[in-house]
Amino acid sequence: MSHAEWQPKPHQTPEPRHVRPGPRIPTMLGRGLRKKCPACGQGGLFRRWFTISERCPRCGLKFERIEGHWIGAIGMNTIVTFATLLLLLIVGLVVLLNSEVSRWAVTVFLMIVAVTVPPLIDPFTRTFWTAIDLSMRPLEAHEVDWTVVDPSFVPPIDGNTGDGDALTSEALPNEDQ
Repeated sequence: MSHAEWQPKPHQTPEPRHVRPGPRIPTMLGRGLRKKCPACGQGGLFRRWFTISERCPRCGLKFERIEGHWIGAIGMNTIVTFATLLLLLIVGLVVLLNSEVSRWAVTVFLMIVAVTVPPLIDPFTRTFWTAIDLSMRPLEAHEVDWTVVDPSFVPPIDGNTGDGDALTSEALPNEDQ
């Protein structure tokens, strides 16, 4: 069956139609799980356990890309905590039915898990959520230093750059002013 002239022809080349600049999605997700910048892989993003830097020190990625960004990380933290509790509750019920372990011991153990898991996984869920966000909303030309993230990508010249050079983190506008 042949195509009419007005119909688009099937894609003939083996190359993808849209090439996404920057790291591949599995790479970004793996970096996020290891508390590293999803864009460039830089570690040491947290000043304290709960305090993440505003930007990556290497590529300049702003971690809170939009207002309310961290709600996704909080949701992931809650889901992981509840899944852990559910799994341990099932194990606890099996143990209770097949041994002489006290119900109070299982209850206290589950309460300790419920209190300790969320703060332990908080930094991991923050960087992992940023990686998920970057997979859903790819990096834009003004967000990172492309010479670090993807040296083969030359960002398009638009009204925000002022010149044709690749953007660096020093050239990014300061959003705090």
